[in-house]
Amino acid sequence: MNRWIIPLIVILVVAAPAALFSINEKSPSNEAQKIKVAVTINPYAEFVKKVGGEKVDVLVLVPPNADPHSFDLSPSTMKAMSEARIYFKVGAGLEFELEWLDKLAELNPSMLMVDTSVGIELIGSGEHTDPHIWLSPRNAMLIVDSIYRGLAKVDPDGEKLYRQNRDAYLKDLETLDREIEETLSNLRTRVFLVYHSAWAYFARDYNLTQIALEEEGKEPTVEEMLRIVESAKAQGIKAVFAEPLFDPRELEVITNELGLSVILVDTHSFTDYTTHIKGFALTLKETAS
Repeated sequence: MNRWIIPLIVILVVAAPAALFSINEKSPSNEAQKIKVAVTINPYAEFVKKVGGEKVDVLVLVPPNADPHSFDLSPSTMKAMSEARIYFKVGAGLEFELEWLDKLAELNPSMLMVDTSVGIELIGSGEHTDPHIWLSPRNAMLIVDSIYRGLAKVDPDGEKLYRQNRDAYLKDLETLDREIEETLSNLRTRVFLVYHSAWAYFARDYNLTQIALEEEGKEPTVEEMLRIVESAKAQGIKAVFAEPLFDPRELEVITNELGLSVILVDTHSFTDYTTHIKGFALTLKETAS
C-alpha cells in the first residue's frame, strides 16, 4: 500500500465527523428564523417593528396610497399572507377587514389573529364605529401592548425582548402625548375642519371638536359644504384637512368658492409615527392660532 494512503484515510476519518457536525450545526438564515407578521396598514408595520425588532418580518396588506376602505388583495399578497403566523388587525369596523377577514382565516387557519382595538373605547356604535383608532397616541399605546401580547404568545422565548421593546416605545408615545397636549393647550379655536372624518380619537384625546364634510363615505353636495364651512368659518377656521387620495376637483370647490386653504395630511400610509402625528398637531396649531 502506498505510504500516503493510510495517513490520508486517518485524516478523512477524523475530519468527516467534524464536517458533518459543522453542517448539522449550521443555523438557518436570519430571514428564515423571523416571525412572519401581517398588518393591514403602514403605521401598524412600525408598531410591530418597534416591539418585534429584528425578530419579525412584516407584510402590509394595504400598500401606501391605496384606500383601506376599498382595496382588494393581489394573488401575490394572498400567497404571502398564507405564510404569516400572526395578523394584527385594526378592528373597529375597518371596511377592508370586514370584507377580507373570513377569507384570510380560511386561507391560513393556523394564523393567530389579534384585534388591536380590544380595550379601546370606540367612537360610534353598532356597524358605524370609527376605525381610525391609530391616529390617537393614547390608543397607540394600547395597540402596541396588544402587539406585545400577540408576539409573546406565538414566540414565548422572545417575551423578554418584546416586553423591553414595548416599554421603550411606550415611553416615546407618552412623551409624544405630553408634547401634543402642550402644543394644543392654548388655541384660539378648538374646532377643526376635515374632509373625511378620521381624527375623532385624536380630537377626543385633546379636547378638540372635529367637523367633517364627508360622513360615512357620502360625498357632500356643494350646498352641504357651503352650510358646514360657513358655520366653521364663523368659529375662526381657516383651513380644511384632507387626505391625498381625495378628488382634487372637490378640493377646488373648497378653495375657490369657500375661501379656505386645503392642507393634505396622510392618515394611513405614513411612516415615522411620532414625527407624523406631531406634525399634524403643529399644523393644527398654526391654523387655529
